[in-house]
Amino acid sequence: MLHLADMAWGARRAVIDCAGVQPGERVLLVTDSRSDPDIVELFAAVAAQAGAEVTSTSMAPVGTPGEMPPATVAAACKEADVILELTTQFIGSSDARVQACKNGARWLILVAMTPRLLRRGGGMEADFESLDLVASDIHERFSRAKSLRLTTAAGTDISASLRGRDGRHHAGIARKPGSLAAPPDIEAGIGPPEGTTNGVLVIDALIELLGLPEISEPFRITVENGRCVDFRGEGDGALQADVLTRKLESLSDPNVYEIAEIAIGLNPFAVHCHEALECEAVLGSAHIGIGDNRGYGGINASKGHFDLVMRDATLYLDGEVILQNGDLTTTPIRPALSSMPSPDPH
Repeated sequence: MLHLADMAWGARRAVIDCAGVQPGERVLLVTDSRSDPDIVELFAAVAAQAGAEVTSTSMAPVGTPGEMPPATVAAACKEADVILELTTQFIGSSDARVQACKNGARWLILVAMTPRLLRRGGGMEADFESLDLVASDIHERFSRAKSLRLTTAAGTDISASLRGRDGRHHAGIARKPGSLAAPPDIEAGIGPPEGTTNGVLVIDALIELLGLPEISEPFRITVENGRCVDFRGEGDGALQADVLTRKLESLSDPNVYEIAEIAIGLNPFAVHCHEALECEAVLGSAHIGIGDNRGYGGINASKGHFDLVMRDATLYLDGEVILQNGDLTTTPIRPALSSMPSPDPH
């Protein structure tokens, strides 16, 4: 069990180093009824110690990742300089977040935050400044590319057009007006144009934020013309696929099956685990977002956004290998990573 001092280190890393909170700024903590009160209190105290004007709002947890928060919460977000999303369910792809950032707010996704994620030696130990350069470089490669192919050791093989879309990246830093980050997540990716992704996904790491453990047996998703059309697996994989399928069906929203995002993890301190912000950040992993893609340059409005994580990815942009079996191949990326120590698996 981590002590408060250990957690305070991680909270300061997020509030001061990542969000750059300054004296006099308006900081809004968005929480829900299942948020850990000790963690909420800790983040509020760290922001107050930085001289910020701190306000906290709580709501019932949204039922689906990416769902809009209540109108009163969305309105409060428009008035803040910095939003710390300390909910237990993800709202960071919702229109509330998009509008707040358009108003100049800096938004930190800290969803499902736990003491473990705030520990020393874990994902929060990353050199966000250096890795921002790495992620930005790959972001630009995504933006220049016209096509993408993603494979994994477990059997994923999908292709997509990238024409007309810009890449994007998160590197744990949100210090500029309108910026978004999700420490310890460090990633780069793109939202492919609607209807252009085809192939097979083999999900072998995690379905995020549905209360499921790490995947012990993978399951397959068939993708046709940008949409997930078939989910199947065996053993644990079948059970996980069934939970995801039933959740998607419950939304009665055909747009929730659209491929919204394709991204790779870039944090060398992150390890595969059941915690979304760290699992999708693992260096060499890939994740697919399905559902709402408006936060990724698209036009597919949906009731939710679901991220699915895969291990040991290989990524081709216009035929050039960017990532091979989980190892980055491009320069100047390798030198930037080679000097960093190994992650703490505990």
